[in-house]
Amino acid sequence: MADNDDTLDDLLKTSQRRKKRNTGFLTPPENDDSSSAQNVKGLNPLDLLELPREQRKVINWIARRKQVRFDEIEKGLKIDRKELQATLSVLKKADYLHEALIDGEVYYRVVFRGKISRTARGVPEHLWARVELDNSVFLKENPLFQNLPENLLREIAHGLEEKQYQRNEVILWQGDLNENLFFIKNGLVGITRLSPRTKKANILAYRSQGDIFGEFSLFSEQSTTTATVTAVSEVTLLTMKHKKFADILQQNHSTAIEIMRVLINRWRETSNFTSNTPNLCIVVGLDSGVGGTTIGTALASALVNMTNEKVAYTEHPNVDKLAATMAVPDDQEWIDHAAGYTVYTPQHSASLSMAVRITLTLDQLLGEFDTVVIGVPGRIDESLTNLLEQANQVVLVTSQDTEEIRQRLVEFLDKTIHMKNKQLATVINQVDQSHVAQNENEFVIPNIVGSIEVGKATYEDLPQALRETVKALAIQLKRQHQLRIYLPTVVQIDDEKSIETKDYLPKIIQFLMTRFGNAIQQASEHLSDSDDPVYVIEGNLTQNDMNKYLQDVIDYIESAKKDLHLDLVAMDIDHRLVLI
Repeated sequence: MADNDDTLDDLLKTSQRRKKRNTGFLTPPENDDSSSAQNVKGLNPLDLLELPREQRKVINWIARRKQVRFDEIEKGLKIDRKELQATLSVLKKADYLHEALIDGEVYYRVVFRGKISRTARGVPEHLWARVELDNSVFLKENPLFQNLPENLLREIAHGLEEKQYQRNEVILWQGDLNENLFFIKNGLVGITRLSPRTKKANILAYRSQGDIFGEFSLFSEQSTTTATVTAVSEVTLLTMKHKKFADILQQNHSTAIEIMRVLINRWRETSNFTSNTPNLCIVVGLDSGVGGTTIGTALASALVNMTNEKVAYTEHPNVDKLAATMAVPDDQEWIDHAAGYTVYTPQHSASLSMAVRITLTLDQLLGEFDTVVIGVPGRIDESLTNLLEQANQVVLVTSQDTEEIRQRLVEFLDKTIHMKNKQLATVINQVDQSHVAQNENEFVIPNIVGSIEVGKATYEDLPQALRETVKALAIQLKRQHQLRIYLPTVVQIDDEKSIETKDYLPKIIQFLMTRFGNAIQQASEHLSDSDDPVYVIEGNLTQNDMNKYLQDVIDYIESAKKDLHLDLVAMDIDHRLVLI
């Protein structure tokens, strides 16, 4: 018994030191009956008494260290390699150990049971409300479960297992057998594919609050995972067995349809990443004479001027008018415009439907160009609906006289098109100056119809108001992601000492500027009536920025967190909250 007592005492002390040293905000789960407190995984020091001697020995040795490699455990404990592999496998399966993947090396960490506490310094109350959701409420906000009755939601929530992962810890290895569906309650995970040629993992996609993963093996004959999933920040997951979820699908058709939508979007996303699919912008002229072609071609010239990438412009369905405007010879489909972009006027057979023609156009352009701009009329038919589904950005070109049409089209798009990850902007081409832009996605320009020879005008030839508008639209198109960092204006260290964070803001802004080319500090604001004011630092990112620098941003926030004596820093990526 003495050996047990010594080991337990060591582990209790190590657990308390680890919580204080690493996070400062882990607390034991409360003993209540709410669905958010059920089935929390991790090691309670009392669990140690029930473990076999060799497992206790391994756990205690690892717990005294922040993280260790396999060879370090083997050397330190002098255990047979096969025996150690078997012991580690059992402890991982019990969720007492997690593996962390850092620079191609695998490290082992002890998982102590606990959950994030609101006592942590650095996160306003309003943001906590977005993280600490009851599991039933969390599920209800997920499109997969929105149509389920309350009693079934509570039953599902009660059966979920909650798992927490620290940064760099592996949730799933590629090739692992997986029988679970994972819901991200908060945090950020990376979907990667490990390469035998390099230690660096290739990031395929990020998943954040509200997303799911593990869904592919739900429908396949083999339940092996195709990618490695790693915690990019601290992550809280809810897990459900595939069998349980399959039963829900059989009984609730709305959930089955939604999961198929998720799968299709994931397939598109993965295909887009691997094939480097270009940006697609659709410019909708809500009426003849509002300047749709002028705005579309001006945007194409701005993209060339800013990025030096290959840009194409075309129109659908009336390419004959575009060919005449651009003086495209009858025997040609392509011309190089003086502004640097390519004009495409396809000569499809009149026997083909409009839907077929647009797919042929997309297949032709998306394989050759970095960005494609397509002008379309305001009357949306089935072929245009498919086109809008694939767009990254939709620009509505209107006038003062077509505002009612614009409102109806916006309502139609919200109902029929999956607009979640699309940018929607409006350009109002007005005769007088009576209208003022209402937000950052609305642009007002003086009437420019007829004043520009679109067949010859370069970016420098454009009127200043138009040039500034299309430049802003081009920036929005290329920088599709928004990043926000929240800092308290004052950090209370103890009863007598506090520090102001304003002197640290220029450092963060400079860091973001060097990587993304843009960053601004919003004025200090109250996120709710009960919160103290916070600083908000905001930047816009391209997809390449996300893939290349997001890990650097999190590293930098970790460093800033220590400098400012914060337990947590809140970061928002595309309106999904992440706690660092």
